[in-house]
Order: sequence, then structure tokens, then C-alpha cells
Amino acid sequence: MNILITNDDGISCNGIIALEKAFKKKHKTFLIAPLKERSATSMALSIYDKMRVEKVYDDHYIVDGYPVDCVNIGLHGEIFPKIDLVISGINRGVNMGHDVHYSGTVGAARHAAVHGFLAIAVSSGKINIIE
Repeated sequence: MNILITNDDGISCNGIIALEKAFKKKHKTFLIAPLKERSATSMALSIYDKMRVEKVYDDHYIVDGYPVDCVNIGLHGEIFPKIDLVISGINRGVNMGHDVHYSGTVGAARHAAVHGFLAIAVSSGKINIIE
């Protein structure tokens, strides 16, 4: 399975690294995340602004844009093979109640789902990976 992993906290955040570590054991993972913190951006996307997309290493990219921009580029930018699942997170804090409407983490997963892809948003205040 090809899994696109993104977030709203940036590519070096512990949450996205934990997701990759957990899923790359049995699946092919591809990371694409905002260049800088983009929390509380919901489903914002760049329409008229130019965006920089940069390969950091292997299948890891940064985008000078929003989490939804990352999903668009990851799914439709022809830099990755066909994606089977999009996972957004793990968020630094929890998204509860009305917070989910504003969350960039949830917005990225929602955008993938709107375009017909399976998607999961993961929010947690504490990250534990048990091996």
C-alpha cells in the first residue's frame, strides 16, 4: 500500500516521523508537509500564490504552502506513485469539539476524502510508538 503522510506542523515534527516509522515497516510511505507551522488553517489552499516544492531527501518533500496544498501536490503532482491512503498527523495537541473545523491536520485529511481518497486525521497530545 502507498501511504501519503502529511501534517500541519512541518516535516521534522515528532508526529509525522512517528507515523512514518510505524507504517514504513509494511507499506511504502511518502512524506509531504508544510515548510513551516500551519496549524488552524483548516482547508486553506494557495490559489494565486507561487509555491516552492522542495525534495528534502528520498520521498520527503516540503511545500511553502498549506496542508491542503501538500495533499494536492502529493496526490496530483506526479512526484509519487498512485496513493492508496492519506494520513495526516500526528498532531501536537488534540483536536476536539469545534476545533476540528479549524484544524490543518483534519483539513488535509478532509481534502483527500473530498477527492475520493481514503484518509485519516490523527490527533493526540502524547505520542507513543510501541515496537
